[in-house]
Amino acid sequence: MSIPEIEKLVNDKKFVYFLGFLWADGWISKKWNAIEICIVEDDFKCLKSILMKHVKWGLLKKQKYRNKKMFGRPQIRMTKHIPELKRFLLLNNYQNKSGGSPKLILSHIPETLHRYWWRGYFDGDGSISISKNGCKNLGFWSTLNQDWLELKTLVESMGLTFSIYTYKRKCGTSSSFTTANRKYIKKFGEYIYPHLKYDFGLKRKFNKFKLI
Repeated sequence: MSIPEIEKLVNDKKFVYFLGFLWADGWISKKWNAIEICIVEDDFKCLKSILMKHVKWGLLKKQKYRNKKMFGRPQIRMTKHIPELKRFLLLNNYQNKSGGSPKLILSHIPETLHRYWWRGYFDGDGSISISKNGCKNLGFWSTLNQDWLELKTLVESMGLTFSIYTYKRKCGTSSSFTTANRKYIKKFGEYIYPHLKYDFGLKRKFNKFKLI
């Protein structure tokens, strides 16, 4: 996979989705000089055809334990040394994605395909929750000092408003980009899924938009 090949692939909506998902759940490992992704096993099964299309990852199944008891769902750790893809990601700020801005990578992607990058990012770091009393909430979660400017610019261009919250806990710090407005959630869903039709991505997250 060469840089020219990668630059051609940014015209492929599924590869653009992959880049968005990588921004959320992937990283460049200094220890192994490789690109890595860690994903829940059930989600890997849903996204396997996309994640494995251009990269033949090395796969390792993992299970977390707490007090010698299984904790959480089984995960798949994906690892691959791909020098040219790594170089492309480094040139586009992926080494600083925790807290950084996706402005550079988005500048390489045709604007008509940006929605698929945001869909990949949402599938990795976004969520929709519906409480027992019917309250609905959509949010993106990241580090405490996350640069939300590109996401803020996007939603404002759609006429939406969101709130940014910060959380400081003993287990760590974080921030969220959130809305509880049903109309805004629906409109954002219609952006990342044109006409609210499913074609690829995490089906369980698409179904949440359908519930809205």
